[in-house]
Amino acid sequence: MKHTYYIIALTIGLFLSSCATEKKESEPDVKAPRFSGYYTLTSIEETPITKQGITFNIESQKRRITGFSGCNSYNAAFTLTKDKLDITDPLSTKKACPAEAMDLEKKVFKNLIKVNRYTLKNGTLTLYNKDQVLFKATSTAI
Repeated sequence: MKHTYYIIALTIGLFLSSCATEKKESEPDVKAPRFSGYYTLTSIEETPITKQGITFNIESQKRRITGFSGCNSYNAAFTLTKDKLDITDPLSTKKACPAEAMDLEKKVFKNLIKVNRYTLKNGTLTLYNKDQVLFKATSTAI
């Protein structure tokens, strides 16, 4: 009978200790309502963009940015800490487009990986490399 109590106590102890050491999924470093959203690009390096329909769809919970780069669809991962935003090299479809659209797409991808911080004011998302404005985009309903 004593053996049974020891086995039960040992089983309960092991169960409780395994629950206490269970690894929790890490919390995102960003607040979803603040950073998430669908944005349409309005400028690259202060140069207005009007016709291309370049978009950023930011999903904070998934830490992903997807969108259209003027020629192809793309996606990239990002990390955001209190003072730094890092975006990975984007992956994209490989559709051929006119030279102007391809050049603009290359510029978007080149600058996207340079982004290291952002501001969001009155529906305008601004992405920076230090103090240099790389992109401005306006919040858009999907």
